[in-house]
Amino acid sequence: MKKNHKHLIFQYISALTNESILKRFISRLSKHKINIILDLEDSIQDIRNKTNNIILKSEARNNLKNLLKDKIDFNIGIRINQINTDEFRKDIKFLEENIFFKWKYIVLPKIENLIDIQEYLEALKKIQYNEIIICIESQKGFYNLKKILSADLKNISKIQFGHFDFFLDKGIFPIPNQDNYIFWEYCNKIIYETEINGYTYLHSPIDKLEPEFVLSILNYLSNRCENEFGFATVSIVQSEILYKNTVEEAKPLKIIKEQRDKRLYAMQIINYFEASKKKSISFMYNSKDKCFMPPQDYFSAIKYLSSK
Repeated sequence: MKKNHKHLIFQYISALTNESILKRFISRLSKHKINIILDLEDSIQDIRNKTNNIILKSEARNNLKNLLKDKIDFNIGIRINQINTDEFRKDIKFLEENIFFKWKYIVLPKIENLIDIQEYLEALKKIQYNEIIICIESQKGFYNLKKILSADLKNISKIQFGHFDFFLDKGIFPIPNQDNYIFWEYCNKIIYETEINGYTYLHSPIDKLEPEFVLSILNYLSNRCENEFGFATVSIVQSEILYKNTVEEAKPLKIIKEQRDKRLYAMQIINYFEASKKKSISFMYNSKDKCFMPPQDYFSAIKYLSSK
């Protein structure tokens, strides 16, 4: 029997998005009470020229600065860059320069231990916010999760699994899709530790965009999670599918094992990304497979081929 859980939705939108488009997206999502996270991290990177990232992230902060000047009247969150990086320090400066604005959520990426959290919170002590979301995206973060969650984490309410970075860090290629048994081997452990310690689990973005597949993940999590859970999404269409549909309309998820020529697939991924001339968009849409491809797919493919 399916458990009747409420599911939350957290829509990530690149902070580099054109301001007028960004306002339309925010207005559209706010009508459905979908949580909005403006992203300064993974969605803004030139995968072929990392030095260009400095310019892109600066443009994104200026974009947000202009947005905040308009005195937006809805609650939004922000994902900042990884601690101990120049971009993180620039993010903190930006937040302090706009201290008048209170964020609903601040998302902390790539948490690996309690020291990371303490350093983030110390840097954010002047900033107004309601809640903190932490992301588990590495092997260290995964293996330290029990210790992290056993501490008294003030204002931290939700734990998000970032499987793209996690499997890239772990060296598993290809990065498992969410119908792959390897994905759930690790995901289920994170769900267990999150819920047993009283936090809300947020699911990693679903790369396949077909409504039936998205709802099958909703079906699985509705059976797996004991409490309220949420989704991190990078597609507005996907967010609206999750908002408008219930688990009763979902089919069971079919879990499989990966079966493909890894070398050929790695070459296909690299060619797909390098064929694009866009420097400011790190997530690609694959119309053939009806899925989006994160930059971690590209880095994972290069890593795999270089090891052979």
